[in-house]
Amino acid sequence: MMPVPPNSPHRPLVGSVRGVEEPAGDLARLRGAAPADVAGHRLEHARAAAARFGAAVLLKGSTTVIAPAGDGTVLVNSTGTSWLASAGTGDVLSGLAGALLAQGLEVGQAAAVAAFLHGIAARRAAAGAAEAGPAGAAWGRAGGESPIAAGDVVRGLPAAIRSVRASGAGWSPAG
Repeated sequence: MMPVPPNSPHRPLVGSVRGVEEPAGDLARLRGAAPADVAGHRLEHARAAAARFGAAVLLKGSTTVIAPAGDGTVLVNSTGTSWLASAGTGDVLSGLAGALLAQGLEVGQAAAVAAFLHGIAARRAAAGAAEAGPAGAAWGRAGGESPIAAGDVVRGLPAAIRSVRASGAGWSPAG
């Protein structure tokens, strides 16, 4: 999201938001680094990009790294599945983070909560635990994961949110 300049007649609804959500290859291009180096040193590159761009960085991958814009704690989320490499799932993650920002979460918190819920929804969808798909078809197969698409992740989000609430993890979208 682009920050609104101070002299602009347009004012943001929730203030200036600075965040970057990228897979390793894209972050490598932004930083002028080799993709293999970013993939092999994810935490370091996420932290350096956050400092360089003055933005929270969510580096997607087998484990998602969330680096704050300042000197805060870098978080690592492992709730995802390799099926999140499917087209459009990053858009679902960005939309979820945006919805959490609109509800008043701080940028780093929104990124961390979004990554966590996104991963749970994807795992549920891949395992067949999400709501039934089109025409009532069951998703997944016994004993493993099935391929998923972005729509499957979206359909899995309500169940993911309910499971987090039921676990007593202490988060709710209402605050």
